[in-house]
Amino acid sequence: MITTDLVAQIPLFSQLDEEQQEQIADRAADVQLQPGEWLVQEGEVAAFFVLLAGSLDVVKSLSDVEQVINRYVPYDYFGELPLL
Repeated sequence: MITTDLVAQIPLFSQLDEEQQEQIADRAADVQLQPGEWLVQEGEVAAFFVLLAGSLDVVKSLSDVEQVINRYVPYDYFGELPLL
């Protein structure tokens, strides 16, 4: 569950006032993945994500060879560029 206290701990949102943090918490989804599961795949609808725990690799398949092109760690955010 995403709480206002949790949102306040995220550096990107830490300077927002409590009401704004509460709005984010109310609209946030708590997505939990198991190793090997996909969060999104290329071409899917854009969304904004903040990684709260663990790590997440961005993988690109080239000629049936998977290459890690980026790695996210806690409090990294991503997905904002397609939304802009």
